[in-house]
Amino acid sequence: MCGIACFLSGNNDEGSTFGRKAIELMRHRGPDDHGIYQDEGVTLIHRRLSIVELSALGHQPMESSNGRYIITFNGEIYNHLELRNRYLSSHHFKGHSDTETIVELFSTLKEKMFEQMVVCGLW
Repeated sequence: MCGIACFLSGNNDEGSTFGRKAIELMRHRGPDDHGIYQDEGVTLIHRRLSIVELSALGHQPMESSNGRYIITFNGEIYNHLELRNRYLSSHHFKGHSDTETIVELFSTLKEKMFEQMVVCGLW
C-alpha cells in the first residue's frame, strides 16, 4: 500500500529535509514511484504502489489540470469510472488513475464533491 506524509511549516528547508527522509523511510510502502511537492510551507510526500494506473500518469503528488489543486492519496476509489462518466464526461483525462478522478472532481465540484461521493456509495 502507498505511503503518504505531510509537513507543515513556514520553513521550506525543514520541509525539504523532512521530505527526503520520509521518502527513504517509506521505501517499503511503494517501490513503483515517489514524489515530493513543496510550496509555501507545505510539503507533500508520496511513495507509490501502482494498482489502478500502472504508468507514470499516476505519479503523485498529482496536480489538477487547471494547476490549482495538488493531491496525494492513498486508497482506491472503486467507482471512480462511474464518477468520471457522471460528472466529468467532457474532461480529457491523462490517465486511468482514481487519484486523477478525485482531483478533477474537486476542481469541478469543490467541497460538494464529498456529498456526491457519499451518494455514489464511496463512504
